[in-house]
Amino acid sequence: MHPSSKAKIIGTTFGILILLIGIFLFFIIGPSRESRPIESFSAKNPAPVMAAEDIVSAYLQQYKSKEMPRSMRISDYGILETEEMEAGSDVIYVHIRYWLRPSLPVFHVFHDWGEENDGRIVCDRALRLIRDPGNPNILNVSENSDYLTVQTQLQEQERRENEKLQNEYEIPHGFPQMQNTYCITDASQVLVSYNDGESWTDPIPVTSDVLTDLSDTKYHNVLPEGSYYITPEMTSFVYRQNGFLWCCHSTDQGKNWKISSITSNTYAERMLLSGWTSQQEGWLIVSYDRQMSTEAKAVFLTHDGGLSWEDQGRGAADLTTRMLKHGGFVTPDVGFLSFGPSNRLLGTTAEGYDIFDPSPEFYRTEDGGKTFSEIKLPIPETYDAEIFICAQAPVMEKDGALSLLVDQGDSGDYLGGRVCLRFISEDLGMTWKFDQEFTPKEIDFGG
Repeated sequence: MHPSSKAKIIGTTFGILILLIGIFLFFIIGPSRESRPIESFSAKNPAPVMAAEDIVSAYLQQYKSKEMPRSMRISDYGILETEEMEAGSDVIYVHIRYWLRPSLPVFHVFHDWGEENDGRIVCDRALRLIRDPGNPNILNVSENSDYLTVQTQLQEQERRENEKLQNEYEIPHGFPQMQNTYCITDASQVLVSYNDGESWTDPIPVTSDVLTDLSDTKYHNVLPEGSYYITPEMTSFVYRQNGFLWCCHSTDQGKNWKISSITSNTYAERMLLSGWTSQQEGWLIVSYDRQMSTEAKAVFLTHDGGLSWEDQGRGAADLTTRMLKHGGFVTPDVGFLSFGPSNRLLGTTAEGYDIFDPSPEFYRTEDGGKTFSEIKLPIPETYDAEIFICAQAPVMEKDGALSLLVDQGDSGDYLGGRVCLRFISEDLGMTWKFDQEFTPKEIDFGG
């Protein structure tokens, strides 16, 4: 073959190869467009779980654009699972598991995003959300991390905090500085005092290890708030053991105790709120089976001094799945449940921001918890609607009137955050009138 002919063949072959590579690269890469990082997205939704889903959906939607390089393009995506991992007042961690389907089966950039399964990439991420300082209804993404890594970090943080709590409560343990109170000894015994700690009863027949062990939360050397009731006329402790909720109670200031079963129908309890309106009439409100930011509720009553308990049906359970904040009864029939700010959607501003109702979501029953009706509290218009957002459980005053405190929630900062609004009712809580600002005393733990 003539050398010039051979050179022409090589040149032609090389040119065709370059052309094929160019066509291949154009098909794979396509038009050029940079993607926005997920940290640049936010959601106008105060509910962290829903906000995380909105953010991830908006983030993935950009990869469906035809302006994206083909190697960075997806044909579809979906949310598999979302749950709140840890929540503070301004910082929330949310676990979100989602999938995406790359447009190209092999030559794409999503291989290291997650596990590949049947043409889909399954991603397991943890988003760190921060509330916008200018608008608490807006959540911004500050970190996007591997779920298992963040879960391990949070578990280690919780372990260190638990160790710190245990070290803080050195023996002898402190006790709530009240006339009717309790203390926990170094042998996990629980003693009761009716004279502000000057003298103590013999240990009650249940150890603190049992009393402090709720399925949803482990308490350290302090009893779950609401699970005990201490007066000279009636003293009781509610706890879980061996698949049942139990009530240990005494009517003679701890000289003798009786233990009765309440129910085996609840599980993974988060709150046990209990009390008595007389030596014979008692009540228990249970929040249980927490799933992310939802949970179930149940109400139980006793009319024979705690020997037997009656489930009041699905009135509380069907009311809402929101997490309970406060609750209690003032008579055997009249009781209340509070769920913090209602956060119902009221509308949208001209700028496109959602408007949510911050007023307290507060319910009343007059048939022992079988049914409930919502009560609107008249928050004075002189106060910003977003300051006082959570109704506490009403209490019966000596004159028969009811008093109710509405607090600022966990992140309130009005006059230091502890100031509440006090309301009075003369008709067992059907209607309320504003009384005054009120600052409750803090309970001191002394030694």
